[in-house]
Amino acid sequence: MTINVLNTCATTLYAIMDNNGTLLTIKNRTLHSTRSDARHYRKLTNRKDVKIVKGDFTNYSDWTTAK
Repeated sequence: MTINVLNTCATTLYAIMDNNGTLLTIKNRTLHSTRSDARHYRKLTNRKDVKIVKGDFTNYSDWTTAK
């Protein structure tokens, strides 16, 4: 019996979303690794209709060497 073990990586990512459900890109960044970083970029928008959203990322594929 062979068992294939997949390496997984789980992390939480933050983004800034407007009322239309569109993720905003501010200064070429859409995803943020910390909530405080997302808050900093939200302040740069000067808009009241945006909010910070959170999503969990999990990788279910095998890790390979980048070439």
